[in-house]
Amino acid sequence: MEKLKKEIPKDAPILAVDIFQQRKKIPGVIYTTAGINTIIKIIQYLNIYEVPVVVKIKRYNKKLYKQDSPLEVLKD
Repeated sequence: MEKLKKEIPKDAPILAVDIFQQRKKIPGVIYTTAGINTIIKIIQYLNIYEVPVVVKIKRYNKKLYKQDSPLEVLKD
């Protein structure tokens, strides 16, 4: 969480895709729930090979969202 606080602007919402489905209560984090097939599609679409990762997603209109930054693997 400390790295996230330093790396992410304070006005940016955080959407966490918890692939292990073990949500923790962290202020300012929005968790999404999805079935394993949807999570696999997200992992494949974003080419996620290590976790945890951070990626910026930009909203282009009401229904279109696109990746707006490269993946950044968070190291301890």
